[in-house]
Order: sequence, then structure tokens, then C-alpha cells
Amino acid sequence: MRVSQSANQLTLCLAALAAVFASGVPASAEPPVFHVAPPQPACDWDTGAMRTFTNATELIQGAIDDAFRAGGGTVRVAPGLYSIRGIRLRGGVTLHLEGGAILAASRVSSDFDILADDTLEPVDSTASPEDEEALWRRSRAVIRLHRASGAAIIGEPGAVIDGCNGFDPDGEEGYRGVHAIHASECSNLVFRGFTVQHAGNWAFRNTRCGDLVFESLRVLAGHDGIHLRSCCRARIEDCFLHTGDDCVAGYGNEDVVVRGCDLSSACSAFRLGGRGILVENCHAHGPCEYVFRGSLTPQAKRDGLWDPAVVPGRHTMATFFLYYSDTGLPVEHVPGDIVLRDCKVENAARLVRYNHGGERWQRGRPLAGLALERIEATGLTLPVALNGGIGEKKGEWPLDFTMRDCSLSFAAPVPEVFSVANVRSMALENVAVSVSGDGDPPIVRSWDGSSPELSLHNVTGASTVPAFGEGEWQCPMRHNAGETM
Repeated sequence: MRVSQSANQLTLCLAALAAVFASGVPASAEPPVFHVAPPQPACDWDTGAMRTFTNATELIQGAIDDAFRAGGGTVRVAPGLYSIRGIRLRGGVTLHLEGGAILAASRVSSDFDILADDTLEPVDSTASPEDEEALWRRSRAVIRLHRASGAAIIGEPGAVIDGCNGFDPDGEEGYRGVHAIHASECSNLVFRGFTVQHAGNWAFRNTRCGDLVFESLRVLAGHDGIHLRSCCRARIEDCFLHTGDDCVAGYGNEDVVVRGCDLSSACSAFRLGGRGILVENCHAHGPCEYVFRGSLTPQAKRDGLWDPAVVPGRHTMATFFLYYSDTGLPVEHVPGDIVLRDCKVENAARLVRYNHGGERWQRGRPLAGLALERIEATGLTLPVALNGGIGEKKGEWPLDFTMRDCSLSFAAPVPEVFSVANVRSMALENVAVSVSGDGDPPIVRSWDGSSPELSLHNVTGASTVPAFGEGEWQCPMRHNAGETM
């Protein structure tokens, strides 16, 4: 007997309703909302001033845990100042910060050792005893997510997560504190609409995560803005990232889009590696109004100082795009298919720096392909540096590089426009070069006895006769120009 399509649909609907009633949850039930208000202020009788003494960590964490136990929901944080220690955001829970809600973090790093003591979702460490302390220290964050799916942090205008420049004498580089937000082994996360400022370390740290959205965020000062490691399917859009370290960073990533962002860094706008990376319609400009915290005095780091009017330090944006490939995590695919297009770059010392094997953070898998399209760069002071490998890394996956419809304006004389070694091919099409001073430098100078397969079409402002350097590749860091490892 043939069963009609409508009968089939009715059977499916009845089965779905039966499942809903069996679960005891009404079919139209909305996720619950849990409200958090600031702790009641207490009076300082010596001055008559009102100030908040109560730590709000338990209030917010309790609401998150209630939402998690309910199967998911939203925690709405009302306007006010909240002094907090470590908070764990859980799967299916949205933390909604209303306008004027400010989460101000403790500057004591040990206040954020929360994963080891979590009984609601216990986390077992698989590290050896001698490595366990370092593992937990690296995982510290103001807001921590681990193996969470479907979580979100949404902020209204004026919502702030303030890391207060947390300090840890045993932390990275002997001073860095905790991250603002750290997600590990998570999926389907959304971060939208709020400000992260003065993070003790990175504003966003994401490790082995997938399907990430960073939208309409502001990151001010601190260290790295959005840092991705071994992540896939990430979208960073319409963000304002003015950071003391790299704006967007990470390696071992796949399918990452950065679009429509305003970037200003005291290091590099991008220190990034992976496969299938698209950067488009971004504006990167230096110098950054915030200082590179590594250049501060030890006392300024301890005190959490940041005001550029009173704290001397380095502000120069060293590089627009700096390749990144570390060895800390395995990279399964060959990095490449990285495209930077329709971007405006102002006052970066160098447009691109790729120095595989020659720098601390470029000793993992090398880069196979990089393309720049419709890039307008002004205020450059150093040549584009492309080195596919030195020493024992020489000859491994030499780079294929293309540049089309771009203009490069140098504010100082340069010995060459591109300084290259171990590059397999270079295709330059419709590239206009302008260099301060007399004479046209060579468009390409090759080093290390190698010469790329060169394709030049409508290149102006530089000599198209290739030049050759004697000996090994020479493109020094030149710290006086503001570059850094």
C-alpha cells in the first residue's frame, strides 16, 4: 500500500510532539534568562564615598551554572562595575553584557586557576606532574571556555571586559598576566559587540576551535588582539583592533576570513599562518596609540601602567603581514592560499616579512603561496622580505608569490623593493612603486645564489633588471625601524 506524502508528514510531526511531551519540555519553550545585577555598594565611612566591596564572580558564575543546568540560556548582566576573578562560560550559554556593564579583572594571576577545581564540568589534565603547573598557568583567562559548544558573549555599546593589565612575575616573558578570553577545543562560538581592554596577555586566545565568529568587537591596548591556533572556519569582521602587540595572530589555521577591520598595532597587523586565509577591505595604520608592553620598564609592567602620555615605549607598526608558523602544535596541512586584497596600509615599516627558519616564530611548516591584490601601502621604510628557508630549512616548499594592482610608497630610500631568497616564483602585475630620494632601486634583489622565476608586467618606479646580493640573504631585523620578533 502506498502511503501519501501528507500521511508521512503527519507521522513525523506526531513523533516529534511525542518526543517533546516525553521530555517534559513544552514545544514553544524559550531558553531561560538569568539576570545579574551589581553587588550593593558599601559606604567608605572615612570619605563618605560609595564604592563596591563585594566580588561579583560568584554572582555571574552562579547564573551561568544555572543556565547550563537548565540546558542552556542567557545570562544578562546589568550596567555596573563588577570586580571579578576567573569565570567559566559553558556550552549553550550566552553571556549578554548590557551597555555600561564593566567586568574588571583581578590583577592577581592565581585568582584564575578555575578549571582544576570545577566540579560541574571536571577537567582532567593529561600532562606530566612537572608540566601540569605550566599547563594551568597557560590556560588562565578572565573568561574561560573549554569543550563548550554553542556559547556566546554578546555586548551592547559600552560593555567592557577590562583585564587591568594583569601582572604575573612567573608568566610569559616574566610579566604577562592572564588572557581576557580563552577558548580551547570549542565549536560554534560567537563574540560580538563588546570591548576588551588592557588584557594582561591576549584579548582572545583560541586553541583547536571551529566555527568562530568575532564581530563588531573593540580591542584596546594589551597584547595580541585575536589569536587563533589550530582553528578552522573563523570569521573576523568589522572589528576595531588597536593593540600593543599583533592585531590578528596565530598559526595552523584553516578557512579564516578577516574583513572590514580597522587595525593599528605596536607590532604587526597580522602575524598569521595557515591555509585558506582571506584578508580583505581592512585598514591598517601606524603608529599605534598604545605602547608595546614589552618595551615598558619592569616597574611600569608591575604597576599595570598604560597611558601613553606618561609611559614611554615603542608604538611603531613593524609589519603589515608577518608569517607565523610555530612548532608548539602540529600543522597537518601545507600552509598557503593566503590572499590579502583591497586593503589600505599606512606607516608600517614593512609590508610583508617572511623569513622561514630564520626567526623564532617561523620554524614550523613553511608557506607555499601568498598573494596581494589591490593593496595601497604608504609610508613604508623597509623592503618586502621573502625568504623561503635558510640553513637546513632551505629548499623546503619554496614560496610562490603574486602581487597585482598594488601601489607601494616608501618614505625612505631602500636598496631594493623585494629582498628574496629561495622563492620559486614571483609574478608582479600592475605594481607602482614610489621611493623617496633619487634613482630607481631594483624591484628584486636575490640572495643565496637563488633566483625566482620572475614575471613582470607593467611595473613602474623601480628597475626591472634583477639584482643579486653576494653571500647569504641579508634583510636584518633593523630594530631601530621598529621591528620585533
